[in-house]
Amino acid sequence: MMARIANLATKDFIQIARDRVLASFIILGMIFQLILLALATSRELTRLPMGILDLDNSPQSRTLAAELDNTRELYRLLDLDSIAQADDLLARGEIILAVIIPRGFAADLAAGRQAQVQILADGASVWASSTVVRVAEGVIARFGQAVIQKRAGYSGSALLELRPTVRFNEDLSGKYFAIPAELGLIVYMVTLLVAASGIARERELGTLEQLMVTPLRRIELIIGKAIPPVVVAFVDFLMMLAITVWVFHIPMRGSLLLLMALTLLFIVSELGFGLVISAISANQQQTLLFVFMLGILDMAFSGYLVAVENMPSALRFASNFSPIRHYLIIVRGVMLKGATLNDLWPQTLALVGLGTGILMLTFRSLRKRLD
Repeated sequence: MMARIANLATKDFIQIARDRVLASFIILGMIFQLILLALATSRELTRLPMGILDLDNSPQSRTLAAELDNTRELYRLLDLDSIAQADDLLARGEIILAVIIPRGFAADLAAGRQAQVQILADGASVWASSTVVRVAEGVIARFGQAVIQKRAGYSGSALLELRPTVRFNEDLSGKYFAIPAELGLIVYMVTLLVAASGIARERELGTLEQLMVTPLRRIELIIGKAIPPVVVAFVDFLMMLAITVWVFHIPMRGSLLLLMALTLLFIVSELGFGLVISAISANQQQTLLFVFMLGILDMAFSGYLVAVENMPSALRFASNFSPIRHYLIIVRGVMLKGATLNDLWPQTLALVGLGTGILMLTFRSLRKRLD
């Protein structure tokens, strides 16, 4: 039995190696994809263009404009002439933020009245606009606090000192959140693609019938077809993990062996979907369509695009049955927090349960389709 399974798996490895396009895609293509995604998502939002309309032209308004310009996230692209110009530049995407300081700003501050500052942000760029609005609100709030302290005659340090401590991601860098998730998503896609192409490739080449008349039993055929995607996905994971840690400097604070073991568990749990897709597809083109649709669905449930906590209750419940959601928690937990199996046992049990259920359904459905 073991010899027959090994021979079938070896045959599949040889076929993958001979198909230079497929081999290049699942190895070099996925590494290149990780690098591109990491480069695109690891850059911090800095020097976003801002326009300032200073209708007051007072020392106080110029001080506020200078403080906005001195932030890392914003830079003063130009001085605006009117609100209409601000709307036009925002519509054309030339600026991401417009700050409007009205006439009487300094007089209102001197008289102790509430002074107003209007900010206009380009909401079409959600991440950039939320960043610039948060930064502008912080600068304006600090400016107003300084004015209140000066009016009260208090010139010392702040009465209330806030000392925040951020653990696991001291610089609040977005790449710490994004790149480990991208690593997990690419491992997921490799597993599905290689597993889904196995039986479909045999059917497309006309060799599936030849395999069916060999002494291979159905269970041996399924196991033999399952070995190559597991090996290929795991090798891809190791190479991409090395790039993640050594090239993009994502910390590896936890146990490498634990991460490898749980990754192997995740690959096996996702394997069943790929084998089912392979069995129901008439050719490899159909497998790509099925993988694409399932990939989009699982990516939505993973929490990478939208936080699971923000989903409707029905979708939040359904996401529990997506292995990729639990795996992304594991990757981030081990790499960033140094989490142990004691910390990750809920996700581990979820992968074990989902993997067992998926593989049992896979074996039953494939045996019926192959008989």
